[in-house]
Amino acid sequence: IRRGITVGKDIDIKGQSINNTILKAKPGGQYQEAIIRFGGGKSEPTNLKLRRDIVCYDRELEFTTAPNFKQGDVLIIASKKADSWHKGFVKGEYLKVQEVVGRKLLIFGQTYDDYKGSEVVIYRYEGTQSSISNMTIIGDPTQLKACIRMDKGLNNNFSNLIVKGSNYAGIVTILGYNQSFSNIRAEKTTNDQGNGLSYGINIGNSQNVKLINCNLYGVRHALTFGGAGSIKIPNRFNTCMNSTLASRINYAASFHPNSQSCGYINCDIFGGVGNRGKN
Repeated sequence: IRRGITVGKDIDIKGQSINNTILKAKPGGQYQEAIIRFGGGKSEPTNLKLRRDIVCYDRELEFTTAPNFKQGDVLIIASKKADSWHKGFVKGEYLKVQEVVGRKLLIFGQTYDDYKGSEVVIYRYEGTQSSISNMTIIGDPTQLKACIRMDKGLNNNFSNLIVKGSNYAGIVTILGYNQSFSNIRAEKTTNDQGNGLSYGINIGNSQNVKLINCNLYGVRHALTFGGAGSIKIPNRFNTCMNSTLASRINYAASFHPNSQSCGYINCDIFGGVGNRGKN
């Protein structure tokens, strides 16, 4: 591969198998951060104003005007107040619409933080519903940041993949909601050029992400929950299960401070856990 592939919204990419479908970066090529980059997802601010403040565990939001959402839509609520969660991060979360009744928006589940009505922005979230499976992707460690990158992904499946040889991470996903990773082998065996950053999989500002039966290796971290998205909200309810993680110079499993209610179940972790955030 001499050039990166940019994939539009709601596209599935399926190979034959990890042994029969192999994409390899050509040194000196043009990749725009990844061999495969999934685009098309959007998170656009609305003009909606809350009629009342939100209290943690609320089941509905009330606005000054009728919200233009429908059942099944996803929105992001985020604080406009800098460092309202932690230095560098703001309060915020993803909410899924159950019903709209007049000026009230009923949600599945509940909110997980308190918000002052005058300090929030409501974003309409339209993630790309794309998936990728059954292939091996080999990067170029001299310049290529990731084998796969996805921004604003919704209901995505990453499965039966080998990703290795990139400069920064095997897979990067930012501002994702309801994502699944299964049977992934991500290997980042060298440091990047000068920054010391090296990740098997890097997940940022995302919610409801599940990783199952994965083998992840990184010089710095095998798996990290962090945040470099345009909306710097917390990671929530992200879980890695039945997987093996190993690092060389730092924690294999890393929680950045913007993590809440994330965890590991039945995993072998060689290199320890950097446990920051809440719960």
